[in-house]
Amino acid sequence: MIGLVAAILTFGYFYILKPKYESIAKEISATNEEKENKKADMVRILSRLSTYRNNYNAISHSDRERVEYLLPADPAPEILFLQMENLADQLGLLLVSLTVQPKTNDASQKKPISQKVTNIKVQGVELIAVQAMFVGVDYKGLKMLLRRVEKNIRLMDITNLEFNPGAQTAVIELNTYYLN
Repeated sequence: MIGLVAAILTFGYFYILKPKYESIAKEISATNEEKENKKADMVRILSRLSTYRNNYNAISHSDRERVEYLLPADPAPEILFLQMENLADQLGLLLVSLTVQPKTNDASQKKPISQKVTNIKVQGVELIAVQAMFVGVDYKGLKMLLRRVEKNIRLMDITNLEFNPGAQTAVIELNTYYLN
């Protein structure tokens, strides 16, 4: 009788309990390994974020303001108007009209090759199309205007330029950017 009980217990251990125990141990091991990998990933991310925060804090306040001015978080058409008006005043020109509108990506429009190349999308960065008409522009004034637009700290790309020396007018079409 004791031999039968011992045989049943031995059979139960080797064919029921031991396989179940081994499968549970494997699952626990796999779960622990997965959690350790996630923990290691989180530690790496935390380390990178700490580095980013330290680098950001190392930037002076004036440099942060310059970066914000270079690529503002708001399209702020009124600031663009003030910039163009100041640009015209500094050069002795008159800003007659200014159109500011978000840039649409219309595939049906025919674009020159140079514009097709600049159509690269950066996540979170949006385009604003600006058209400004200046009066009182001679050739020297046009060169100075283009130089000032080029040296402006806000990122601007001139896409089209029309100059009429007889009427002393210049129409500049440009793209500027903001963070969305």
